[in-house]
Amino acid sequence: MRYWMTSKDKQEDPVAFQESVEAICTTYHAAASLEAGGVHVVSCDEKTGIQAVERIHPTLPSKPELIERQE
Repeated sequence: MRYWMTSKDKQEDPVAFQESVEAICTTYHAAASLEAGGVHVVSCDEKTGIQAVERIHPTLPSKPELIERQE
């Protein structure tokens, strides 16, 4: 089985989502030079307390030579 996730953040406000992605990618790109200057970059999942109680998309059944896909 293969899994994927559709972010509601991206669906609700794609501009804000893109800005967040760019800020995170910029920080990761600069992490080595920041560390050289004594700044530590720490990554954590800010939504660890949220449980997925239902799926947005239906499970896609497996087909010959393909695996089942589930959000």
